[in-house]
This record gives sequence, structure tokens and C-alpha cells, in this order.
Amino acid sequence: MRYARGITTAVTATVVLALAGTSLANAAPTSGDSAPMPCTALGVFGVQGTNQSAPDADPTIDSGFLGMSVMVPLLQSAAGEVSRMLVPYAADFGWRGATYEQSMTEGVDKTSQAISDYADRCPSSMIAVTGYSQGAQIADTVIRNIGSGKGPITADKLAAGALFSSPNRPQGASTFPGGSSGQSSPTPPKGVATSALSDLTVTTPTPADGGGIAPNYAASSGYGSVAGRVASFCTDGDLACATPQDATLARTVTNIAGQLHLEQQDPQKTLLDLAGALGGATIRTAADVVNDDINFSGGRFTVQSSGKTILGRLSTNSDPRSATPDADADVIRAVIKTGVMGLQAGIAVAKKVLTLDTIGTLATVGMANPPAALGILAAKVGDAAMSLFPPSTGTQIQKYIYNEVQRGISDNKDLLKMATQVKYWDTARNHGTYDSIPVGGQGQTPAKFTVEWFSTLAKELSSGSTSAGASTTKTASPTTRPSGTPSAAPSSSTPLTSSVFATTSAVSPEIVGPGGAFAPAQIPTPTQAPAAAPPAQ
Repeated sequence: MRYARGITTAVTATVVLALAGTSLANAAPTSGDSAPMPCTALGVFGVQGTNQSAPDADPTIDSGFLGMSVMVPLLQSAAGEVSRMLVPYAADFGWRGATYEQSMTEGVDKTSQAISDYADRCPSSMIAVTGYSQGAQIADTVIRNIGSGKGPITADKLAAGALFSSPNRPQGASTFPGGSSGQSSPTPPKGVATSALSDLTVTTPTPADGGGIAPNYAASSGYGSVAGRVASFCTDGDLACATPQDATLARTVTNIAGQLHLEQQDPQKTLLDLAGALGGATIRTAADVVNDDINFSGGRFTVQSSGKTILGRLSTNSDPRSATPDADADVIRAVIKTGVMGLQAGIAVAKKVLTLDTIGTLATVGMANPPAALGILAAKVGDAAMSLFPPSTGTQIQKYIYNEVQRGISDNKDLLKMATQVKYWDTARNHGTYDSIPVGGQGQTPAKFTVEWFSTLAKELSSGSTSAGASTTKTASPTTRPSGTPSAAPSSSTPLTSSVFATTSAVSPEIVGPGGAFAPAQIPTPTQAPAAAPPAQ
């Protein structure tokens, strides 16, 4: 019974967290046009999780996890020295008109634009970026773009980045991924003494097992020149940022889910999205198999494993980022290769069938008994065709199938871990622990650690200059509590969602956040060129 319960919990967590919707207890209130974000020593840009923002959300109203657990105490701690903006974006997971992929892309673009506009208006201000769940994937992407020189500001303008449950987290990454070995304190930006942050330390003994549910984009890009200034907080058992490495099937499901519109009033749209996502992934996977595993030479077909399983390829090709011009070229190459192999096979069969002896026999028998001649021809063609698949090829196919089964089990062995280890049975609660579980040397939670970190930076940066910016005053936006109701929200939640997503967090997290975070999406790069280096402070 315990094992069965674990299996049920793991399957529920994996599928429901990817697909379920819920009511928006913490959705962002909306408002009219807000005053410009003040120019202060440190400007902080926050990107909320799924269902905690909307395209018309008021960026100055502190709601959701980031608003209540980070922005409110930060403004109180460093009043007049820090300003903030909660970037309005869809924060959707297919329920209100935007797929996760579309929501992610919009979030990256809007966050990049907001940072660029602020940096142009406040050239002496430094920038910090933070994000939670889906918002952490957005913030993570923007920070990586900055670190690689492709972002809205130059790397020296980024003071810090704090990510909570990032789906881009690399496998087994420490709190400061890409930083120095054993790093326990954030690296200060240029102009801030190292000693200023030396008392801020994390004491997490070992990193959370696994990595973000998004495809391994993080490993290929890294944080570049801002590494060490970025903290990625992840609670063990939070599948959004700590999915076990060998859980290919779970990643495939969430890749597909992130490309779907899930409006209950338009199920046909969902089916069309599903067909498109699965169809494209299947075609790209089939092309990989043809190009890498099947060959025709010496008049015979051969089948050799390239070391990649079909399920592993399907997981890779279900990522919307895999639909590239190169992938299209691979599909065309596979079609051409199939045609060439078919032509070669046809020629090989013809050479064995259309011999002088066979033609003579068919002519002699055909004159007296045409049906018998057709039978002889069919037998000759059959024998010739079978010669294309000698016993060695049959053995290769058997080994190929055996390896697929064996590797398929191996690639998903961590599904059993998810089923049997208690920490994965309550992944929704784990996803909302970033304001309750201590990680700091003085018992700070990730949220409190970030508040102290950003507050210290704001004060240090402010004391090092006489003015943070010239276009507006140095007064931070007043803390505003949420009011009203969101303009876009699902009408109801499913019964399953209500039972699965209960949370004990003091500040309710985005309930559907793990699901949103679980759906990887296209990782865009902003179109604008990197900002020019600012004047020296």
C-alpha cells in the first residue's frame, strides 16, 4: 500500500503540477497607469510566478510571494535607497489565453524592456533581478543574457540576482551556481567592498538533488560574467527546480504541457495544440532515428544504436526550442536518406530478380501458365528482399529493441525515487517554502536572506554616491497592499487541484506555480543591442 501510494503521489505530482489550474487568491491586482519607478541607488525588478501577475497588473502593488515576502520588507529596510517594480506579464499556463511558452517569452521581453527603460532613465542606478517559479525562469533567462553580453544592460550594471525555484537550475547546482568553489556569500558588484556582504552566508550542507524541470539550457549558457552575484534557492523535493536527473518521461510530459492552451471552453484548441506539439516532436525524433541509427550499405540494411534512446530523443524534441531551421534540415535529410536507401534497396532487388535465368524461366512458364509465372516472380522478389535483412540485421534489431527497453528503464529510474521518497509526495508545499525554511547562517529564509542582501547593497551603493539618478527624486515607491480582483482569472478550480495544492506557507505561494515552472519554454534573447556602458559613478 505504501508503494502504491508513492506511485500515485508521484504521478499526480508530475501530471497535475504540469496541467492543473486554480483560483487566484494571490493574483495581481490591476490599476491604471502608475508613476515611473523612482531612480534610487538600487532598482529591483521582480517577476512573479504563475497566476500572480497579468498583462495589466499594477507594478507598484505588492502582492504574491515576491511582493509580500521580498518587496514589502525590502522597502521598509532600505527606504529611499531602493525602488522596485513587479513586471506585469501573462503569468499564464494555458488557462487564460497564453501557453506557458508564450507567457515565458512575453515575460522575458517585458522584463528586458523594463530594465532597459529604467537604465536609460536612471544611468547611475544599479539593477537587481528576482523571480519566483515561472518568474524565476524568466529572471534566470534575463540574467544569463546579461552575463553573456546579450541583455538589456551591461554586466557591470547588475548588482544581484535572486531566484526562487528556477526551472533552469542546473543539475545539483549550489546556491551560487557558477561562482567560486564552496562560495557561501554573494559576490558584491563593482564599487561595493567584499566585506559588506561577508556576514551574509548560506549554510545549506548539500544542494537539492536534481535540477530544474526545464531542458538543460542552463548547462550550455551559464551566468557568464555575473556568476557569483546570482543565488538560486531550491528546496529539496520541489520538482520545479529539483526534478531527479533520470526522469525523462516527466520532462517530456511537461514539455508538451507547456505548449497547450487549456481553456475549458475551447477543448478543440487544446487538442490541436497537443497534435501539433506531439506531431512535431515525433517527426523530429523519427528523423533522428533515420539519420543516426539506420543505414544501407553493401546491399544490406544495418541498425546500430547511436547511444541515444528514442524516449530521450522524444524528450529533447518535445522542447519547443528544438523546432529550429537545423531541425527542419534534419527532417529533410532523413526524408532524402530514406528515399536513397529505398532506391538502393530497389536496385539491389532488381539485380537479383531480373537475371537472364529468371527472365528465361518467366518467359517459358508464362506462355503456358501465366499465374504460375507470377508466383515464381513473387517468390524471387521475396527472396531478394529478405536478402536485404540477413540474420545479422535481425540480431541487430533485437539488440536495438533490448537496448531501448533497458535504457528506457534506466533513463526513468528516478521516477521510482519520486514514487518512494517522502520528500516528493508533497511537492506543492515544498514549492512554497521559500519564506519559511531557513538557509542562512543566522537562520534567514531565502526570502529574508534576499531582503538583507538587496538592502545592504542599496545602502552601500547609496553611501558611495551623492545621487542615484538625475531624472526623478530618490524616494522609493510607497508600499501598497493589494486590493481589488484580477482582471483575468480562471473561473474555478478542479476538485483534484484543491486537494493536491494545499499549502501551509505563511504567505500563500502561487498554487499552480510548480505546474507553471514545470513547463519548459522557448528561451528568447531580447532583440535590442546591449546597453552602452554607463558613466562612472
